[in-house]
Amino acid sequence: MMIRALTVTALLALCPLAVDAQPRARAPAPAPAPVPEVIRPPADADWRSLATPRDVDRLAALPAAWAEALEGARAGGQVAAISAAGALLDSRPAADAPRPPDGTYRCRVLRFGAADSDAPAFIAHAPFRCRIRAEAGTSLFEKLTGSQRIAGAILPDSPTRAVLIGTEASGGAFPAYGTDAEQDRIAAVERVGADRWRLVFPRPTNGAVLEVMELVRAR
Repeated sequence: MMIRALTVTALLALCPLAVDAQPRARAPAPAPAPVPEVIRPPADADWRSLATPRDVDRLAALPAAWAEALEGARAGGQVAAISAAGALLDSRPAADAPRPPDGTYRCRVLRFGAADSDAPAFIAHAPFRCRIRAEAGTSLFEKLTGSQRIAGAILPDSPTRAVLIGTEASGGAFPAYGTDAEQDRIAAVERVGADRWRLVFPRPTNGAVLEVMELVRAR
């Protein structure tokens, strides 16, 4: 008779497993970490007014760097590798819409041409993870994984090219752009296919003549 007198609430109290079976509210996802304070230009800023004179010169000499890097890689026996890369290593103008949209990306780096004749003519690295986010109307880029990370801002340049201004960090914090020439990075940003872009770094400080980073949107 006493069991019949128990309320539903009392029965649930005697059955903790039944309580645990009820759906629980999920904890809110953590907010994404902010992009490092490398450079925060206005959305309508002219990249030439922000880049160092050295980086302006490096980007102006991009056609010459393309020619030298491709010639060096081919002379080093990398004709098949260059051919296999297709549009990614085609130095001709790319498609419209050069600024990648917000999201996460699979990014891989190809380094080719060598300032030192003893260095490899072509190096292809395993893919990393990258991210692009808009803050105050500006596209911010960050290479999230790997021993050498890159962060910076992507600014408009022409209908077929944007420009990344940023810095590189090797294990530690990112320096502010313009404070360390060895870690400053500048790149042409171009679209080379559907959901596919490239960042072209002329004469980076790692010994390559050209470094090309492919960005493919993660799905």
